Amino acid sequence: MLRDIIVHQPPGPDVSRFGAGARFEHAFQGDLENASVVSNRLRLTRCVEPDGSLRMSVGPCYLNQLVVAPEDFERFIQDMRDQLFVEIGEVLAAFVGATIGHCALLPAAREPFAAPTDHRAVLRQLALHGYAEKRGDAYRWTDGMGPAMRECYLWTEDLQDLKTVHEAELLREAEAALAGMPDLLRARLARSASQDGEFDFVREVARHWDGESWRMNGQPAVPDAVLLPSRVIDFARCLRELILSP
Repeated sequence: MLRDIIVHQPPGPDVSRFGAGARFEHAFQGDLENASVVSNRLRLTRCVEPDGSLRMSVGPCYLNQLVVAPEDFERFIQDMRDQLFVEIGEVLAAFVGATIGHCALLPAAREPFAAPTDHRAVLRQLALHGYAEKRGDAYRWTDGMGPAMRECYLWTEDLQDLKTVHEAELLREAEAALAGMPDLLRARLARSASQDGEFDFVREVARHWDGESWRMNGQPAVPDAVLLPSRVIDFARCLRELILSP
């Protein structure tokens, strides 16, 4: 978790950053704030004060500094285990939020996935304790990871990957909209889908779709400066794929 956060800070990935003295900000982002809490409670990091001094904390800090060398993490936690006040659920949620949610280095989907080289060791440990299971050379998340995934808004209450659920809902909506599209408008949007860029097609769909039905005449062209809702953009992209599919 800490490696992922520190290595993948802007302006780009840099493995050399990950060592004692490395810093990261939570920048009021929930996933990184949770990581700040957990790393401070594990005493792997300390808060950096405005004057540059370090202090211990059991809460989140805007700026955190790694005070234990990564190669000493395991020994340090073993030595300090009777003085640490952190639950495994907190650690898992921080890991999920940082590595899967914030850095997107591992998937949230329930399907098996290839283990990235940098995460094989942690995946082996998660599988050993029932939070993942090995499938050949791949891994998949078990229900045991459900509480952490739900806390990070990545799974539904019935342990489905939220992204997959949303994509399925979007596909059903786009299929229904395409089936109910007037023929003349369908021909017009088919030309746009094949001839125009994605940006122009999305704005053309936004002119004619009100979220429930099609408008033949449409609204005035959407100015470039207007930001469309992400749901409209996702819907239009899905529709475009359906129109262009054989």
